[in-house]
Amino acid sequence: MYKGVVVHKRYGKLNLGILYANGWVYGIAVAHNSTSRLLNRLRRLVNFAAMRGVFIKISSDRVMEKQALEILDKVYDVVTGKRTNRELFSYLDPSHLNINERRVYLALLQTKRGQTITYGDLARMTRINSPRLIGQILSRNPFPVIIPCHRVIGERSLQGYLGSEYEAKKLLLARER
Repeated sequence: MYKGVVVHKRYGKLNLGILYANGWVYGIAVAHNSTSRLLNRLRRLVNFAAMRGVFIKISSDRVMEKQALEILDKVYDVVTGKRTNRELFSYLDPSHLNINERRVYLALLQTKRGQTITYGDLARMTRINSPRLIGQILSRNPFPVIIPCHRVIGERSLQGYLGSEYEAKKLLLARER
C-alpha cells in the first residue's frame, strides 16, 4: 500500500485535482465550476486504482502535497499551452493500464493542440476497430488533460467521455484554439 495525497485547485472556471503517491500521478480529475464534482471524481480515482491493484492510503503529508501541487500547476500549463502533453507523460504511472488503454492513450498523445479526432478515426488509428470500445476506454481515462481525451468527438457533436461535463470539454477545446 502506498501513502498518497489528493490535491485540487481552481483555475478560473476549471477545477483540477490529482491523486499522487509514490512519486507518480495515479489520476487527474477535471470539473467545470464544481468543487464537489471534482472531489467525487478524485474519490473515484482512488477506487479505480484499487480495482487495478494499486492501493493508496490518503494521508496528509506536506512534502507530498507540495510536490503534487507543483505537478498540478504543470497540468494547468498544458491547458494554457505553456507545456505539451508529452512533457508531463513521464509523471504518470501507466502500469495499471491494460494493453488497449495504452494503445489508445499513446495514440492520443499524437494529436496536436486544438486538433480533434473522431472515435471512429481513433479506432482505425489504433486498429481496435470499435468506436464504442474507444468510448469505453476514454470514459476510464484516469489522466484527462495529459491524455487529451477531450479532443475526441463524435461524428456530429462534441458529446463524449465527459458526458455531464460537456462544459469542461468545451472549455478545454476553446483554450486550445
